[in-house]
Amino acid sequence: HYTMKKVLACMTFLALVMGAYFVGKREAASSSIRQPSIHSSASKVSNFPAASELAKVKVKTYLENNLPSPPANVPLSEIYGLLQQRADAGDGKAACRLAIELIRCKRALTMNNFMLKYADRSAFTIDAQGSSKSIDEVKAENSFDEQRLKTMEKAQACANISDEQFKQTFRYLRQGAHSSQPDAMASYADGMGFVDGDFSILRGRDFDQWRQDAVLVTENALRQGVPEAVELLHNAYADDNSLFSGLVENDPLKATTMLLLKLRIEGKPFPSKITLKASEYQRATSDSETMFHEYFKRQVKPKTNFTKSLMSGALFENEEAAPCS
Repeated sequence: HYTMKKVLACMTFLALVMGAYFVGKREAASSSIRQPSIHSSASKVSNFPAASELAKVKVKTYLENNLPSPPANVPLSEIYGLLQQRADAGDGKAACRLAIELIRCKRALTMNNFMLKYADRSAFTIDAQGSSKSIDEVKAENSFDEQRLKTMEKAQACANISDEQFKQTFRYLRQGAHSSQPDAMASYADGMGFVDGDFSILRGRDFDQWRQDAVLVTENALRQGVPEAVELLHNAYADDNSLFSGLVENDPLKATTMLLLKLRIEGKPFPSKITLKASEYQRATSDSETMFHEYFKRQVKPKTNFTKSLMSGALFENEEAAPCS
């Protein structure tokens, strides 16, 4: 009885996490690709909270010494102005950092709202009915509560970010992507720049721009050896279950090529069962070998994370290095 309640509680929390992660992801039709043009000017954002004195000192220091990026784990409200200034001046890293921080804030606020609206406290409280808890059960419950607390803390830290600021996400993420920032390239292609969680994105100019250049960005990321590009393309050629996948026509040969490339990077053996014809499998093997050599310098990395940048918008814990650094 206790175990079943624990499982249900965990499943409920995971459902909330997945719901927040997939906000904004919608299927789309394929389209032609054209070279992008990045807009360098931005409208002033009103009602922006005044930065603390410490934040003002940090901004001045970074501007005067031309340092690359503010340190990790600083509240976005304290560094928004600095990052925006740098991004508008053409700094791709700053644009990437600003966009990822905006995505994180939006996700945290969305997840927190889900929890407050739909998650009754009783759904997350385990009643052991007097039975003693094992060490593993106590650890699991503590970890569960810690994640909820982190989500609420992140949401509180993002409470002063205005709707107008959130609307800048796509523009800065796109700028970062076309500045060849790996975190921005993967996130942009995956459709993370759309902050609206409904089909209204289909009517916007941003969606048309994304549809025209998302595949191009992903292919450029692949050539730069970005592992997330392999994941995106493998899924896109295999199915139509995501926003990006909807842009790409399914192709079993290319899907297998990307799978083999992924296995080469991880240093894992190829599958024993294949569905392609022998000639097609031979081509997939050859093409994956060529890309492994040209794009990844034949470097085997057993612990490669193919979704790190794709999930960067959902990370709430403290980090040693800031995104896009």
